[in-house]
Formats: sequence, structure tokens, C-alpha cells
Amino acid sequence: MAFPVGKIGLFLGQSPIGTPAVLPRKESRIVTDSRQVRPGDVFIAIQGENQDAHDFLTPDLVAKCSYCLVEQGWYSKRPRSGTAFFPVRDTVKAMLRLTEAYLKTLKVKIIAVTGSNGKTTTRTMIASVLRQKYRVFETKGNFNNRIGLPLSVFEMDERTEVAVLEMGTNHFGEIAELSDHVHPQTALITNIGNGHLEFLKNRRGVLKAKMEILSGMSEGSLIVNRDDDLLAKARPLRGIRKMTFGFRKTATCRAHDLSTSLEQGTRFRLASGRRVKLSLPGNGAAYNALAALCVGRLFGVPETRAIQALAAFKAPSHRMEIRTGLGARFILDNYNANPDSLWNALALLQQEKGRARTVAVLGEMAELGKQSRAFHLEAGRRVKMSGCDVLLTLGQRGADIARGAKAAGMKNVFCFMDRAVLAEVIRCSLRNGDRILIKGSHSMKMEEMAETILKGKS
Repeated sequence: MAFPVGKIGLFLGQSPIGTPAVLPRKESRIVTDSRQVRPGDVFIAIQGENQDAHDFLTPDLVAKCSYCLVEQGWYSKRPRSGTAFFPVRDTVKAMLRLTEAYLKTLKVKIIAVTGSNGKTTTRTMIASVLRQKYRVFETKGNFNNRIGLPLSVFEMDERTEVAVLEMGTNHFGEIAELSDHVHPQTALITNIGNGHLEFLKNRRGVLKAKMEILSGMSEGSLIVNRDDDLLAKARPLRGIRKMTFGFRKTATCRAHDLSTSLEQGTRFRLASGRRVKLSLPGNGAAYNALAALCVGRLFGVPETRAIQALAAFKAPSHRMEIRTGLGARFILDNYNANPDSLWNALALLQQEKGRARTVAVLGEMAELGKQSRAFHLEAGRRVKMSGCDVLLTLGQRGADIARGAKAAGMKNVFCFMDRAVLAEVIRCSLRNGDRILIKGSHSMKMEEMAETILKGKS
């Protein structure tokens, strides 16, 4: 970790109470997981929904730390010895203050990425394109919230020229808070879909939440999907330039002649006439790549080098990832799920109809609120419309997908409540050449089931 832990007091604007039992080292880190603490690390105790990290501040743990950031309420009731403490009102907000202060010491251009679908793939594509010209840092894994994003930023160093930071949300105000502390110069929104409706209510609510990405910007560029009806009409604040990508002629970065398949990946041609080839299948991959090309153009990356970077790009694990195993082709798009991403995945599966047996293995879509049942029933109808041969569902809402498919006239529909049983059924019923889509929200742990099937575990 590059973060100068010895400057925490300076960044927070307060002095520690007590003396460190172990002084910070060059390799000292900021950690929020008590199991990962090494001598000299800084431990930030966060009170979460399910557990309070303050409960893990044992004397042995404290003795390892150079500093501990704790909440004032906890500190006032505990012994004040063993290490140096920074009591603060809110440890998460303190992390964000550290993030902002640290970024001010770096000469780095910040690109913030959000959207309903394709955030991680787009972020990683942008980083791949920009590495053709710059030293680039990107969000680690899915660390895209008010805890994860700071932990990512803390790993940046003075050599970083451009940082591509992903911002996720399921509540109003979350992206605004992140933007206010990282102050991006460039913001990109991939699309506006039917996700997190339990809290954001509808697509207009989703748009409002995603547009919060501009909160920390006074100038710069907003890049959006021109083919998204809501984003096409979005107007940024004065001083912020709007750029677009898509397949409409009015897009700033536009393309045409789109084709996609499991075997060939995705192909399209840019307005310049150059052909783009991706190993990833699906229309979503084309939009992700166009977004990355648009950012590349803004940052002066030659188009030919950007295209080469995208040609070599590999999908992040379980995001439209194509795997072969047990004689079948698997489409693993199970990191998360909402109606729009499911419709896109089913469209790809539909293209395989007639070449082999097609199988949809679908789990629940989370956080859809009052519209959840309706969307799951509609999902079943869409499965039938896609011409899919077999539908296997998991979970209570998965049963609604099955009901929707049966109501639409689909015959080969089967429901499961046990992930292990479903995995065994799939493994035992595979046919050579099968095309199998596995998709569901992260909470369904569909990725674990997919790995169980592919590794042949019982």
C-alpha cells in the first residue's frame, strides 16, 4: 500500500491519543478486516449492518496496530492504552476524508464510472485503453462503495497518472458522497436500467442516483450512452462538456455494423471505418468498448492502439464470461442480475437456437421492490420468447420466473430451492454442445454453483 499512514493525523486534522506500540512501516496498510492486520497497520473499525468491528479490538489486535481509527462513543467507554487512537464521530466518513486529502497530494486525473449494467467491464476496458499511454490505476475488484472505494484509492501512489474509479449505489446520496470526495474530472454513465428499484423506485430514480456522479465536478466531461433514452436527454451542469457513445449517427463516438455470437465474439465498425473485434459476446460488450474508445479519444490515445487493447481484452470473471466444460459452452453472467442485463443475456442465448440445445439457469434478481414479482414473471415470458429449450430456476423468485415461462407455454421448466441439488442435476443432464446461460444476483451465489459444475465437484 502506498498510502502514507504516518500522515493520517495531518490528513484528519487531529492528533492521535496515545503512543503506537508498533510504529508504521513502509509497507504498513489501512485495513478494515481484523483478520488481515499485520504489525504496523492502521485498523479502521467500521460499524456495519451485521457486525461491529469495534468488537474485534482485542488487546492483541491493538498491540499490532500503529493507529486505530475508532468511533468516539466506543473510545469514551474503553481503556485508553495500548496504541495510538484517533477517535472520530464516524469512521466511514473519516475514511472518505482521508481519501480526499490523499488524492490532493497526487497529480492524478480521476475518471468515475457508474451505470446500471457493465460498470466493471467498462471500467476495466477503459483502463486497458488508457494503459496504451498512461500509468493507470483502477478500482480493485468490486470495491465501488463508500468503504471499498477508499481502500482502493489508498493503494495508489505518486506514479499514477490516471485513476479509473467505479461507483456503485442502491440508495440516493451514495454516489454524490463518493464524487464529493474524489472530485472526478471525467464521469461516465454506461446506461440506466431497472436495477435497485427497491430503493430507487423506477428508471428516473436510477437516473437521478447515477447523475449524482457530477456532484464533485465543477468542470470536465460527462460521457453517456447516446442510445439510452434517459441519458440522451440528460443535461450536465454548466462548465461540464457532454460526450456520447452509441450506434446513433448523433453520437460523439459512434459505430455501425454490429454483430455478435458466442463463437465469434463481437464485431462492429467505427465511423472512421476501422473494425473493432472483441472476444466478448453480447451487445453490452459493444457498448462497453465504445465507452472505452470514447474515453481513449478524450485522453488522446491513438484509435489504432485503443482497438488493439480491446482486441486483447478478457472478460472479468463471471461477467459474460464464456467457458467450455463437460462438452458444453457456458455463458457465466452471474456476478449480478437485473431485468435489463437478463434481457441482453437471453438475446445472446437466442442466437444459439438451432445450433445446439439452449438452457437457461436463472436465480433471483434482487432489490426490485414492489415490482419484483412482475419482473420475474416477465423474465419467464422472455425465456419462452427466446426459444430456450430448458429453463431451470433457483429460489422463491426463481419460481416466479418458472411460472411466467409456463404461463407463456414453455414445457421444460424445473424449479429448485437447493443450489447443490440444482448443480448436480445440471452436471448429470448435460449434452455435448449444450449452450448454458447461468445468471442471477450476487446474493444467489450462482458463481459458486457454476464453479462446482465446471470443476466436477459433488
